[in-house]
Amino acid sequence: MSSHDAGAIHRRLFLGSAGTLAVMATPAFAKDAGSETKAQPSPAAGTKLLSTTIGDFVSSFDASSLPPLAIERARLAFIDTVAVMLAGSRERGCEIVHEMVRQEGAAATASVVGRSLRTSPQLAAMANGVAAHMLDYDMSSLLGQPTAPIIPALLSLAESTGAAPDEVIAAFIVGFEICLKLARCAADLSS
Repeated sequence: MSSHDAGAIHRRLFLGSAGTLAVMATPAFAKDAGSETKAQPSPAAGTKLLSTTIGDFVSSFDASSLPPLAIERARLAFIDTVAVMLAGSRERGCEIVHEMVRQEGAAATASVVGRSLRTSPQLAAMANGVAAHMLDYDMSSLLGQPTAPIIPALLSLAESTGAAPDEVIAAFIVGFEICLKLARCAADLSS
């Protein structure tokens, strides 16, 4: 890597198994972002870190307690999102992403929706996520469009791990809840 590229983020590092967290942890990223490394303050007595709260929610989630309407709505979200991915997969922007995915030559463990292309779960999630957002018809709530980023990632992960449909539905509901709770907090922070 040349000295000119020393602060650059290589797309394979960004999309690799370590993902975005690896990029965020690199000294070059922190330096380029203009942030200083400071010790994080300990939470006040009786308060929990956000990561702990999310971890507790995920680990204690009981899918058997879900009302039938929640499962029905989750299935509708999958149908809607896959349909939007199929339509979006034929757009020019997706063609560019598909070509990049082909050039990566990653292990063929997950499907790219609307194509006979298989790739790594990370690249399939990216290509399918782009397709889900391409036409901007993905399912929305008042706080955003969490189906388009969650479902493409879950589909490729489920395919590569052999997850059961009920596990995928439960994972979607957990992800959806977390996204909406974070969106609600962000709205409060802006005031």
